[in-house]
Amino acid sequence: MNDIIPVSEKRLTAIMGTPTAKILIADRKKGVFLHFRANQPTEEYSINAGLAGQVLASGKYEVISNAYYHGSFNGLIDIETTLPLVIWPIKDPNDETEVIGIIEAINVKGVEGLSAVHKPKLSPYDLEAIDLFSKQLCRAVKNNTSNRNLNFSIFTNQK
Repeated sequence: MNDIIPVSEKRLTAIMGTPTAKILIADRKKGVFLHFRANQPTEEYSINAGLAGQVLASGKYEVISNAYYHGSFNGLIDIETTLPLVIWPIKDPNDETEVIGIIEAINVKGVEGLSAVHKPKLSPYDLEAIDLFSKQLCRAVKNNTSNRNLNFSIFTNQK
């Protein structure tokens, strides 16, 4: 996983045209999000923490104009930014109710016309791109764990 997730984060930044993206995999058995990083220890965060925890629980994506002012923001887990932020559930393409993790990315395109009154939006192209990316990432994560005979608890009791 330390090879797939960091590479995927870089690809996501290119797709979204953003400087920062974060991918968190949910281990529901342990009650933590796992953030795999290249050549560094895996970070663990509470599965209920922050905007990531909120989106994991709901299974619905969020587009937030300023994460710092959102009541669920947690600087330990969420991307720290005053720019619009996209938080997207990573869902199994064969079972949309199964959420295995969260994608967070700065939505630099959401700054256009942004005001305190208006919520930033994703274009239909960005919606489709991030949805497809999340489903492919889910398959890659699941294939990686099964091909290496890893006994991760991240794929038990996902619903």
